[in-house]
Amino acid sequence: MSGPTVSVALCTYQGERWLPDFLDGIRAQTRPPDELVVSDDGSTDATRALVEAFAGDAPFPVRRSTTPRRLGSTFNFAEAFGRCAGDLIAPADQDDVWAPAKLERLVEEMTRRDLDVAFSDGGVIDDEGRALPTSLWAGVGFDAGEQRAFARDPLGLLLRRSVVTGAAMMFRAAHLPRLLPFPEALNGEASLMLQDRWIAIVLAAVGRVGTVPDPLIDFRRHAGQQTGLRDPLTGAEVAHQLRRTTQSSAAGLLTRADQLDAVLERVGSDGHDGATERIAAAVAHLRRRAALPGPRPARVPAVLGEWLGGRYRRYSGGLRSAVADLARPADRPGAG
Repeated sequence: MSGPTVSVALCTYQGERWLPDFLDGIRAQTRPPDELVVSDDGSTDATRALVEAFAGDAPFPVRRSTTPRRLGSTFNFAEAFGRCAGDLIAPADQDDVWAPAKLERLVEEMTRRDLDVAFSDGGVIDDEGRALPTSLWAGVGFDAGEQRAFARDPLGLLLRRSVVTGAAMMFRAAHLPRLLPFPEALNGEASLMLQDRWIAIVLAAVGRVGTVPDPLIDFRRHAGQQTGLRDPLTGAEVAHQLRRTTQSSAAGLLTRADQLDAVLERVGSDGHDGATERIAAAVAHLRRRAALPGPRPARVPAVLGEWLGGRYRRYSGGLRSAVADLARPADRPGAG
């Protein structure tokens, strides 16, 4: 097969219910992968047996490993990425379903546009595989206006929030020395940055990021999943989210700052278009927000300074974040 080689990096854990659908989808790819790299995180169900059976007659090599201890999804992906031999890496979630042309389209766009990372849109399905009335991009508010803004300045949007779903992504393996090992700032339940945002933001700072509007996966959404997808909110849900925003502690802001500090360390002096300076400015903004004084009136000068400097718009949620910083209870400074 001519062109770049492709590794699919699949992380599994207790996936027997959904794994057959995923494996059927990867077998049906119009552009098969050159290898499937599977890292299992200690499954005790039939997951590993399903992978073994698939490997027995798969039309491409299937490389299997098991983590020595539970790592969690994010750090299990680091294990899988480190074992990939392909030029391009496509992360995969065990519970999603791929369109037959997924790899073909992503390879085509990566090659044609000389991208370092690309990501597509996708449908969203429930536990039973029924289509839900949203999409990956709609679910994170990545509308036509944001797509145009992203095309001009990917890093600008990624500094504020994530719009990239890892299972809809492909990136160049040449960047693995910069991406791995994942920093400890990505570890733990309080982490606000998963592997997909880490990859996207680091590579946006040093390379080229592109979008592919085709719906190339069906993303399975179920209870307990780590995802930023949302449905249209009711009035009560909007009020609930506002209460959560105004009542959260500074921990989230400090976690985000630590994670962007880790990005800054990996980017070093290789950032383009002022990326290094912009990431450093975002870190400083988040730390200033986390350090706002307790009494509400005392916060006004600092919040006003961040607002007039445009930093709430560039690095946080704009007016919503500024209002939240002014409104939260005096004994709980800082918000996400």
